[in-house]
Amino acid sequence: MKYHQLPRDSHETNATGATLVEVLMSLLIMSIGIVSVFTLFPVAILSSIKATQLTNAKLLEENVIELLRAYPQLVMAAPMWQPNTSYAANAYVLPSRLGNSPLPVSNVGYWSSGGTSGTVEPNWSTTVGDTVEDGSIMWTAGMWTSDRSQYAIDPLGLGFIPSAGSYYGQSHSNVTRPSLDAVRNQLGMDTPTFQKLFSLQDSWTTTLSMVPENVNASSVTFPPGTDLSDISIPRNYRVTILTADGRHAATRNIASQPTGSSIALAGANLPDFILNSPGIARIESFTPRYTWMLTVKRSTSGNSKIQCAIFFNRSYNPDDEYAYQCSYVAGTNDSIEVNWISGTDPTPTIHEGSYVFDCTNCRWYKIVSGNSGSQVTLDSSLTPSPPNQAYFLFPRGVIRVFDIEL
Repeated sequence: MKYHQLPRDSHETNATGATLVEVLMSLLIMSIGIVSVFTLFPVAILSSIKATQLTNAKLLEENVIELLRAYPQLVMAAPMWQPNTSYAANAYVLPSRLGNSPLPVSNVGYWSSGGTSGTVEPNWSTTVGDTVEDGSIMWTAGMWTSDRSQYAIDPLGLGFIPSAGSYYGQSHSNVTRPSLDAVRNQLGMDTPTFQKLFSLQDSWTTTLSMVPENVNASSVTFPPGTDLSDISIPRNYRVTILTADGRHAATRNIASQPTGSSIALAGANLPDFILNSPGIARIESFTPRYTWMLTVKRSTSGNSKIQCAIFFNRSYNPDDEYAYQCSYVAGTNDSIEVNWISGTDPTPTIHEGSYVFDCTNCRWYKIVSGNSGSQVTLDSSLTPSPPNQAYFLFPRGVIRVFDIEL
């Protein structure tokens, strides 16, 4: 039997599989790519958070400007004159008739002899020492005192920091902070109302949500055993009650400390569409996230430099308002050296991009470089103050500072 060898296929190749080294190199290259992609996620998240904060800060900025246009007296450290009002001796007021300018054109105000103002505002004299008769009061024209030359309009700081004093800065500060009553009188509003003006209205947090046992015109009663002990007045709380179909709602502030499981409501009686078909009731607390404050510096000529600082989740911690003694760095006009006693003073929060407030000259700066315990460089030239030192605050949570012109 004869065997014949088949011809070899001319297309046959000597193909081999991938070596282990090639597989490992492929995995290494792929791993580098995957890791690079994953590292972008936290950067993207941080950028998104920053963008959200700046967007809300811009919205709040517009709110602030419109509010000050409506209430220019808010930036004054003294109340405006009011008709038929009782004034104590040495009370200090500014004229309400300000001409074409929303702010006084000079630092001349008026000291009261004590009494009741008239029904028509007098013609004020701007000459220091002159007297003006008004009702049963004799007003004496006088310059603003030093505590009214630079100040901070900060009702939230006064309201939420238990130890907040009359100065913005817990030590060594000469930036006065008008009282809640002073701000309230200038706005003509109660404290809860005007405090809400200093924040974005996304600051309500639901603390309790359930179907109430009973709803009447001026109160809501939750099921027995409902814990309402966390509700403390005068902190701002409100109740929002929805209709059973969820299409309508009514909101009322809480009038007084809850009794048992019942809450008294402030304001007008609840509307009939709520009383006829009540649904879920929510207790909401006012927890401001985006808030603002003003700092004002007035010159002897009456010119005002107004700056607005916008905060995100302000801590309302007294340590964040601590005023540190700082020295100007020789040979520079934009650098300071921060001094504090370790273990006695709180450690300042210093990092690039955060804001710092000069208490001595009532001005905000942005930190360009520096960290705790080292030289800090700021974004613009400083105003040196003898004896070559000043006091600075390093507050947490400031996301934007802008100048205001009225």
